[in-house]
Amino acid sequence: MKKLTIIGWITALAVVFSLAAHFSAKPREIEIYGVAEAAETIVPAKVSGRMAEIYVKEGDVVKAGDILVTLDAPELLHSILRASWQPLYAASGSTASQGGDALADYIAEALTYGAYATVSSYLEDTILTSPVNGEVTTVVFSRGDLVSYDFPLVTIEDYSDIWFVFNVREDLMADFKTGKRFKVSLLAAPEQEYEAEVIYAASQDAAVISNAITIADKAGLRRLEVYMRPVIPIANLRPGTSAMCNFRK
Repeated sequence: MKKLTIIGWITALAVVFSLAAHFSAKPREIEIYGVAEAAETIVPAKVSGRMAEIYVKEGDVVKAGDILVTLDAPELLHSILRASWQPLYAASGSTASQGGDALADYIAEALTYGAYATVSSYLEDTILTSPVNGEVTTVVFSRGDLVSYDFPLVTIEDYSDIWFVFNVREDLMADFKTGKRFKVSLLAAPEQEYEAEVIYAASQDAAVISNAITIADKAGLRRLEVYMRPVIPIANLRPGTSAMCNFRK
């Protein structure tokens, strides 16, 4: 009876080990999660001044060259005027010796050119336009506010340059080589899959140096950032959209 019991236990253990070996060898489905991000362009103030007009608001779609805001900058205008008139005063003495008509012609020409140059310089620095196509996500100031040189005024996101950022366990990073493609779905519509290509994968060394790209999980394994770009643009994809990637390991 004891022999049968021992044989039974041995048989049961053999079955368990056999099943464990079978399932460990079988590829397992792994899910990783991420979020969409887009290229961001910040439009700063070119001069110190006051917000004169604001032509956009958050959510507006703009094209490159569209006017975003205009500034009042009286100090800049004063400086430009002084710089424009000084050469005229300096040159008028030598021209005067050539006679009244020559001096009058010179002054007329100088005034015409000086006015054009002054207005062009002033407008170039006080009319801020969008450098890209995209959507306005932030307008920092209100009309009448004082702004300083180089301070960010408007932020625009370029939805034509959008990608996913996934946090991947470090023991899985070997599967995410640059150029490799995976199937990605949006959590809002998981039934639809899209193909995305790895464009960047953080290295182990980078994770050690930069804590910004590492997150410890329960097992003590770090998570590294992997960037994937849709192979074909996804309609209406916006930054902040949650995504999932399934793959077999």
